[in-house]
Amino acid sequence: MRGCLMHEHVAWGLRILSDWPLPELAARGPVADNTPVTIQAGAVRAAPADARAAGPTIRVHGREVWLLVTGVARCLVNDGRHVAIEIQPEQDPADAMAALIGPLFAIVLHQRGFLPLHASAVEVDDGAAAFVGRSCVGKSAIAAVLHSRGRRLVSDDLLAVDTRRDQPVLWPGPPSLHLWPDVMDALGMDDSTTRRVRSDLDKRAVEVRSVEAALPVHHITVIDARGTGADLDRRSGFDALSVLVASSWHATALEAMEMRAAHFARCAQVARSAAIWRWARPDGVRKMAGSLAGLEAAWRASERSQ
Repeated sequence: MRGCLMHEHVAWGLRILSDWPLPELAARGPVADNTPVTIQAGAVRAAPADARAAGPTIRVHGREVWLLVTGVARCLVNDGRHVAIEIQPEQDPADAMAALIGPLFAIVLHQRGFLPLHASAVEVDDGAAAFVGRSCVGKSAIAAVLHSRGRRLVSDDLLAVDTRRDQPVLWPGPPSLHLWPDVMDALGMDDSTTRRVRSDLDKRAVEVRSVEAALPVHHITVIDARGTGADLDRRSGFDALSVLVASSWHATALEAMEMRAAHFARCAQVARSAAIWRWARPDGVRKMAGSLAGLEAAWRASERSQ
């Protein structure tokens, strides 16, 4: 593929030049700086013997990070600017890239000085509200409900928090939500114009209205799936900080990447500037949608009191 015109994309404040088309990413949008991330196809050398292991999938040597996804691809991220990807011969490149986008760009964002959160976020008055929590807790479904009520999407699954200014901001991610069919059915969404996220998953990529600029982060809500929807409390101090640490992509790799102190400082800055909440949502999309008004009311009340 070398020598071909590279595909240009923008997401998470990054300008991206890729050998592969990345149809989920926007063709244009706001960028944090003009230094691009280049993604090239080709052989990826093995990590050196003295590389530091960070779990079963990551190896680190200086500013080089290897991401190994068994049966899918081997990737090498260098200094948050250059990415080499060797996709396994039996893998469909589109499926491989769909599987890699979140884990791969989270490493890039760490190296570029961002705080990458495993979260979904939507626009609220003059800012953004994010949702964090364990996998399958309903982050994307909550964003879909709020989007159906007129709130534009900021990002789904991977959130880029920029702490290089006094007020941390969120950069727009891909303009799509990843939703399971039952969520779409509950919200009355038509899946005829959607596509599968990957050929082996029934999860759908749904294009939606998204923001066009970086927004200050006002609220971060950790979702607990065991509750009535009326259970809501605001966190502070170490409790607020621990929410952000636990919700960061590749948190277990930070020691090997020599980024633990910087990451902690970024989390602390966000915890000081944003309201951190815990919300115990009810089971079922319809019940959850019906109880979100209480959460939105708490957001508005906290903003009036400031």
